[in-house]
Amino acid sequence: MQTQSLRVFHHPMPRRDDHHDYRLRVRGTIYVWGSANMAPITFPNPMLLYIHNDLFGEQITVGTQTSGGPLQPLGTLDPGELVTIPLQGYSGVYATCSLESNVRCTVRP
Repeated sequence: MQTQSLRVFHHPMPRRDDHHDYRLRVRGTIYVWGSANMAPITFPNPMLLYIHNDLFGEQITVGTQTSGGPLQPLGTLDPGELVTIPLQGYSGVYATCSLESNVRCTVRP
């Protein structure tokens, strides 16, 4: 009878101090990052905002705003879809849903 050796692979856990995770319920229009009343923010290296629409949610519209200016829609996310937005020069990123959906957001450098 042959025996096989067991190989153990070490996969380091990702560092949790380099990003911020949060979940939000989108009903109507909400800011998923920032605010309408902030000055545009510029980072030395652009931060990235990942927005993931829940698989069992509804379609949402995602867009940006700069210092109280008009809302600028970027497009829609269907349930289960994800978008990455560089947070350079915006005062806020918003999401709109005519019904209700949950989104998971992650901000990373």
